[in-house]
Amino acid sequence: MTADAANGANGADSGAAGGGPERFSPGTLTLDNAGEKMRDAGARIRADGGLILDMADSGDCDSAALGAMIEWRRLAAERKCDLRFENIGG
Repeated sequence: MTADAANGANGADSGAAGGGPERFSPGTLTLDNAGEKMRDAGARIRADGGLILDMADSGDCDSAALGAMIEWRRLAAERKCDLRFENIGG
């Protein structure tokens, strides 16, 4: 089962019981879909909790993925959100 399937259609999981960080799997990131994926993940970057971006199901990515990750890092710093990336480049 893929992380997207395990996390529901939108790739999100509300986090561990007890208020753990939300987990989100953006899936494949390419120039064709990076804007949508950036908005989806960006909306989850909040000061009221942490976010784990699980890249395990990223599949074929291009340079847009790096740009998205840099932008998510910037947003997290601005919003004082604990942002972590997992399963990069596996």
